Amino acid sequence: MDLQLYRRTFLAGFLSQFGSFFVQSSQAFSAAMPSIRRDLPSLPLKVGAKVMGLGHSFVANSGYTVIYPGNPTPRIDTVTANWLGTIGPLRNVDNRFNLDCWYDPTVPTKAAVTGRMAGAIAGRGGEHIPQTLARLPWYLERAPDIVILDIGTNDVASDKITLEDAIARYEALLKPLRDAGIWVVSMLPVDRIGHSVGAWPASDPRHALSNGLADHIVSIDGRDGVKVVDDREVLSKAIAERIAITEDDVHLNTVGQWLRYSVLLPILRKMVTEGDFYSRDVTLANLSPLCGFLGGRGKRFGVDGVLADGLVATRGGGQTDKITGSKEIVSDGLERQIFTIDPADNANDSRVCTLTLSWPDMELEKLGLSVGDWVEAGFDYELSESNDWLGLEFSLEANSRPAICRYAAVGGMIVRLNATQNGPRLTAPLSGRATIPRFRLLGSDDVAAPADYIRSSLRPIRLHWNKDSADTLVAKFSPIIIRKSTDPRPAWNL
Repeated sequence: MDLQLYRRTFLAGFLSQFGSFFVQSSQAFSAAMPSIRRDLPSLPLKVGAKVMGLGHSFVANSGYTVIYPGNPTPRIDTVTANWLGTIGPLRNVDNRFNLDCWYDPTVPTKAAVTGRMAGAIAGRGGEHIPQTLARLPWYLERAPDIVILDIGTNDVASDKITLEDAIARYEALLKPLRDAGIWVVSMLPVDRIGHSVGAWPASDPRHALSNGLADHIVSIDGRDGVKVVDDREVLSKAIAERIAITEDDVHLNTVGQWLRYSVLLPILRKMVTEGDFYSRDVTLANLSPLCGFLGGRGKRFGVDGVLADGLVATRGGGQTDKITGSKEIVSDGLERQIFTIDPADNANDSRVCTLTLSWPDMELEKLGLSVGDWVEAGFDYELSESNDWLGLEFSLEANSRPAICRYAAVGGMIVRLNATQNGPRLTAPLSGRATIPRFRLLGSDDVAAPADYIRSSLRPIRLHWNKDSADTLVAKFSPIIIRKSTDPRPAWNL
């Protein structure tokens, strides 16, 4: 699918003039807030602690849904592939958290259908604090263990409020979360410094208002139930070094978001016990036909070296990069597939180069899957230290014959606008588990029509890099796991 086409779709939200309505109406929602102050669970929490991102577009960037018109039924895609967003990268760099998310038409939102995401991603583009407060009761019922709160910048940008007003709004949002016994990890509002229409002039008083709200949030770090991600030093240093950290002087790009993550991740990791929420055991109920990545007779197109049996590796059209496949033994019956890439200045108009991995289509009936079953999928990866990775995309498309896509789950990590925007500045190899959102095989009573097979012969795994890179890039992949899963909804009280 074309992720760039929806760059702004999932950022759409209420306009700021609706904020006053929610301020006036917030008292009506207070009755649904917790009436008894619950104790906070002791840290560290157990593996599988539910983490929810709550707030504005920085959260919404983490994932969204797309519903395409169709005849007789539409197509639904669930996308969590952005290598930015408050939740986006977390899904793929640490496996200890419950970050399940899925399309759910019952999610209460007056925003676009892109907001119909339940579970870990609870962002709304353009949202102000009163709007978040208005929809908070439904999310409290989901009983997350940790809420990453990323909100406030839109209030500063377009509501004529004082610093006292901004602080009062923020505190009004913190109280019901604490009363519900939920740990809060607070992100700071990002000042809008730049030269585009989205930035504020140097003399604009909103700089002081934004910084004042950030100062208040930092001051409550260590308060009962609150931890704060003070990212001001890392972002200020990048700005001083003239490193672009935003897409448009408003929304952080992948570089900026990754700098935030350098502060966020250590905090979250101390809050939850290390371990695996999803099993990484390749032999456990694995439906993948690729098994342990054994053998070396895979099909190669523009790729040299050794490729595991059943895999198809295809270099992008027009590329002249030298890509060499190799293998390393992990354990008995389990091997890792490696690709060494020497980028070249290809004749392509785009700087984005691609390696696609695929394998034969998988019939759902032969896999033992039927309507109503939930499916999980993922694989371990390692990317070498470089600034030139532009994405690792992992997706599964459920099709009906002859080749009609009914729904797709898209995960991994993609640098949005990667034709112009850079990837994260990796100072060490990056490893983790590339995942897709858990998804349910839909039936005739659902929005989309039933599917017959997983179209894994198309482009389930795509690796992207900058053709102008001077680095030798190395990507390592462990065998793919596809298995019948449990329903994620009961854990989130749905």
